[in-house]
Amino acid sequence: IVIIVKMVIWVKNGHKIGIHGLTHTPSVLLTNKDFKYEILEAKRILEERLKNVKKDYKINLKEYRPLKKVMNDLERYQTKLRRKEAIVAKKKVALYGVNNYVDIDKDKAEKLANELELLDGLRLSVSHCEEVINANKDRYPILEHTNQILEDQISHIEADIASTQETLRK
Repeated sequence: IVIIVKMVIWVKNGHKIGIHGLTHTPSVLLTNKDFKYEILEAKRILEERLKNVKKDYKINLKEYRPLKKVMNDLERYQTKLRRKEAIVAKKKVALYGVNNYVDIDKDKAEKLANELELLDGLRLSVSHCEEVINANKDRYPILEHTNQILEDQISHIEADIASTQETLRK
C-alpha cells in the first residue's frame, strides 16, 4: 500500500489539501491550524500503519530467515561436497592406483578413511537441507515474496512520514 500525500500549498489565505485518502477525500480550503491538524493526523495514521507493517514483517521473518539460511547452507554444502569428492577421488587413485596394489601406506589409508567419513557427513547435510527445502518448496517462494513486499511497504511508509514531517517544518 503506497500512500501518496498530494498537497497544493498556499492557496490564497489558507492551504488546500487535495485527495490523499488518509482523513478525507474532497478538496477543502483550510486555515493554517486546520492544515497542521490534517498533516499531524496523516502522520499519526502513517505511523500506525508503519507499526502494523513492521509487526507483520517481524512475523514473516521468523518463518523466512530459517528457510533462507537452509537455502544458503545447501549451496555452501554442495560446493564443499564437490570439492571433497574430487580430493577423495584423487587420494583414492594415488593410494590404490593400478600399479600400487601391494604397497598401501597405512597412514594414508587412515587419512582417507577419515576423509570418507567427512564426505558422508557432508552428503548427510546436503540431503537434510534438500529434505527441508522439498518440504517447504511451496511456502518458501511465498514467504520470500511477502518479505519483499513488506520491506517495500516499510520504505514507502517511512518516506511518506518523512514527507509529512518536512511539510510540517515549512
